[in-house]
Order: sequence, then C-alpha cells, then structure tokens
Amino acid sequence: MRGIAAARLRPVGYGPYCPVDEQHNEQAWEKNAAWSFKVMATQDGPTGVKLGCELAVQKGIELPKP
Repeated sequence: MRGIAAARLRPVGYGPYCPVDEQHNEQAWEKNAAWSFKVMATQDGPTGVKLGCELAVQKGIELPKP
C-alpha cells in the first residue's frame, strides 16, 4: 500500500464502540464509516498515539500492541 510493507499494517475494526461522531444521523454515519490510519511509531520512536477506546476494551476488543 503506497510503499508501506503489508507486514507493518494492522487493520482493527472497532465497530460501534469508538465512533468519531456519536450522533445518529446521516452525516455521523458517513464520518464513522471512514477509514483512518494512525502512525504508531517513526524511526525516532513511538508517537504516543492511542488506539481504540475504553468502551472497546470493556466489550472485549483486544487492542493491538504498538
């Protein structure tokens, strides 16, 4: 994918647990259906970016290790 080795990518789906927009309307659903990529580390080290959300963890979603 655009020069990134597949082994360096980890897809994770949080479904309804970590919405970008918690409203229940068409605009919110569109935002929540989007993909996002988070940079977890650079050659300088970890970025401190948080994965998932507390509700996902409570519901048993295992967050990937950085």
